[in-house]
Amino acid sequence: MSTYLVPVDFSKTADHAAKYAARLSFAMTNSKIILLNAYYVSEYESILPTPDMLITTDAHIAEEIKKRLEALEKLKLKVLEINSNVEIEISLTRKTLLRSIIDRVNREEIELIIIGSNGKKGER
Repeated sequence: MSTYLVPVDFSKTADHAAKYAARLSFAMTNSKIILLNAYYVSEYESILPTPDMLITTDAHIAEEIKKRLEALEKLKLKVLEINSNVEIEISLTRKTLLRSIIDRVNREEIELIIIGSNGKKGER
């Protein structure tokens, strides 16, 4: 099985990376795409207010997780429109992005990591 890991932040560029993975999966008879979103909240964010004077509460975190899971499901459907034969897994982690990628690569065999980038001046 060819497994592609696609870290996503719900930007247009990440959307393009996921769609690219779907097109690339046509070349393999048995493939899997993992759509990974990392939602890390540091200790400081939970005790110090943001510039808008908001403190990240457990309720806010739960709501954000719900939104992100819904966005991952929507992206999964977009990918399935391109290739309905590919297996797609959605994954939301509470670790940093780099730690999430390293952990995933250590847990299973990942053939390719596909990351979209806007560069220094790119728009989200």
